[in-house]
Amino acid sequence: MRAADLERRTVTAIVYAVVVGAAIVAPWPTFAVLIAVLAALGYLELRALFRYRSYQPWLVGIVFVLVFIAVHLFSETPADLTIWSAAGIVAFGVVAIMVFAAEAAHRRPYPAVLGALFTLLGALYLGLAFGFLIDLWLAGGDATRGWLAPLPVWLILALVPTWVGDSVAYLVGSRIGSRRIAPLISPGKTWEGTLAGFGGAAAAALLIAVSAGVRTGPALLVAVLVGPVGFAGDLFESSIKRAAGAKDSGTLFPGHGGVLDRIDSLILVAPAVALVLALARQ
Repeated sequence: MRAADLERRTVTAIVYAVVVGAAIVAPWPTFAVLIAVLAALGYLELRALFRYRSYQPWLVGIVFVLVFIAVHLFSETPADLTIWSAAGIVAFGVVAIMVFAAEAAHRRPYPAVLGALFTLLGALYLGLAFGFLIDLWLAGGDATRGWLAPLPVWLILALVPTWVGDSVAYLVGSRIGSRRIAPLISPGKTWEGTLAGFGGAAAAALLIAVSAGVRTGPALLVAVLVGPVGFAGDLFESSIKRAAGAKDSGTLFPGHGGVLDRIDSLILVAPAVALVLALARQ
């Protein structure tokens, strides 16, 4: 690992963390707007990765990304979120069927249908799944009783352990990693780095959970889940890039790649932590 690469990655990570932190403490709905912007940019990167497809309903996809973000923002209860998310998915399915029917009528080739399906499903990936960060933000200090309770504890439990796990995995893997864990999908990932990242994420999650007074069961569950789920999110995004023949999803974040490269782990971690929050509220 070259010193210049590490310096560039570190500076980018610090700037990104400062922007996210400022959005968290800024007035409503600044954080939700940031999530919407990141989701939309991530969707455009996803579309660009598969620009060779002969048909991409990207505008429809962007609309549904923002619809799902709005559902997360304006749902006042978990029941509201479930109902409106289901309604959005049904509407999404109706539009998808209409799109596929129209393309079949025009006898579009099979790759075009795959391109349409992939770009439409991107709305679920970036709007519905990533949007759970908004729910965690709105939850504040629910089901907590420690000194961190005034803060959005559950959002912090998603963000900080994920970032810590990614950083530890990168540092350990780049220095002593030798056994590749998924060479065909993500050649840079090693068993040594991955397991160290799991440990770092678990330690950070436990420290935050204990400081926030989260009950033992949910605290342990978050600690166990964040590392592996974040790793799964990272691998999933890497498989998308490999299918598109790309190394990075974009170039917005120097040393890290694009928006998708920066948020890939959080896309799956957010709903996982939201599930733990739902259990902790019971």
